[in-house]
Amino acid sequence: MDPFIPMIMAGISVPGAIVPSIVTGLRQPTADASDQEVCQTYTGNKIVQLAGLEGACFMNLVAYIVGGQWWSYVPVGICVAMMLMWFPSQTELKHQFESLEFQN
Repeated sequence: MDPFIPMIMAGISVPGAIVPSIVTGLRQPTADASDQEVCQTYTGNKIVQLAGLEGACFMNLVAYIVGGQWWSYVPVGICVAMMLMWFPSQTELKHQFESLEFQN
């Protein structure tokens, strides 16, 4: 099989996995935000972050189906590991609230 398509898809998936994290870093709750606004911002940021990684995973799985190159699984594994690291937790949300209280 031709390794050209999996290479292109792996290259395209890198910005697809990184850009959502940059964008969500720009969207932070203000210091006078209510608890509900903080939760909504946190949830929205997590959805955008994980959706970018999910898209990169699926793109590389399709690259494996089309190209048959085993190394197409490497970006999938990296993205899944990143999703597990960034999975929402109560501790992270609590830290979000504490950082806003510190700003006040």
